[in-house]
Amino acid sequence: MTRAVIIGQDAEASGIIYDISEVVCAVYVRSANVHDFEPGSAVRFMTKLPDTDGGKSLEIDTMATVFKSYKQGKNDLKAYRMIIQYDNNPALRLYLANYISSRQREIVRELKELSEVIPDAEITEDSLTGEEKIAGILT
Repeated sequence: MTRAVIIGQDAEASGIIYDISEVVCAVYVRSANVHDFEPGSAVRFMTKLPDTDGGKSLEIDTMATVFKSYKQGKNDLKAYRMIIQYDNNPALRLYLANYISSRQREIVRELKELSEVIPDAEITEDSLTGEEKIAGILT
């Protein structure tokens, strides 16, 4: 579980990173003040991503824009998912691309280890191109 902090002009929210790419990050936020983060508003985005393969962890502290926020659950009035788009920073995007590739390699290795437990599963990097294929392997 990786935590993130989003600081706006008049509010601050913390949450758990749900998904991350080189351009945007989806954060699960359980906060009553999420309405203070209107789409298009500038925010400061901070997180510390776990290390990969014994490498150095990646600390992100960058300016970003709220792309979208929406309700996460029907029964929890404070549960939201916020989509944060980083400001154009080629160095950050390159670093994130390398980080994500490294994490994907770790997942492929773990799935290959699982294939020894599930002998009928043929897991290759080419077979992991979609969520449907991954879900099919794990079920």
